[in-house]
Amino acid sequence: MALVNLDPLKDGIAAEPEPWTGWLSPEEQKYLGRFRLAKRRTEWIGGRIAAKVCLIHGRPDNKPERITILPDDHGRPLVPATPASLPRFLSISHSHGLAVALAARVPCGIDLQLVTPGIVKLRERITPEVELDRVATRVAATDQELLTLIWSVKEAVKKQWLPDRPGLLEATTITDVQPGTGHWRLTCRVAGRNQEVRACFMEGYVLAWSLAEGEDHA
Repeated sequence: MALVNLDPLKDGIAAEPEPWTGWLSPEEQKYLGRFRLAKRRTEWIGGRIAAKVCLIHGRPDNKPERITILPDDHGRPLVPATPASLPRFLSISHSHGLAVALAARVPCGIDLQLVTPGIVKLRERITPEVELDRVATRVAATDQELLTLIWSVKEAVKKQWLPDRPGLLEATTITDVQPGTGHWRLTCRVAGRNQEVRACFMEGYVLAWSLAEGEDHA
């Protein structure tokens, strides 16, 4: 897992040469040209940098500019087939000045959300009251924080198992919450299976990540 602060990238948008050039492959630099808004360019670049930090960690022979990460038809970042030593699965998220990525050898999902007051208006779309109460009995937090936590957990699971089904938060049900070391372990029911998701509060954000139990990740 890797977290990237987007502010230095944003400040360097107009710089010559662009400070992130060494992180992007020629194919990625070409793809970047389709983004006209500086904000979207910054998020996309930051996501690729975070992803490549994961992919090359402990693998010094894999240079970032030699790795191309482009989206598939559903927007999922694709890990290149070569070199074979790279993890097969990748997930990227960004929110309000930060980008994060997770790489693993099994399907995985990661989500980052800034806690904002506006999420309260989406309460009925995010969770039924019984589920909200279930989480609230274990997690001492404000309504905004609880709703953001549930949203982020469900987004991480959706990226892992339901990437081709947009907007289906109701497809995931949180059935249990247990404390971990510096995070919570939430059991979710999705697509006929139980999936554990870990989540934590992080200076005004919620970070949630999901992968098969016992599997290694980068």
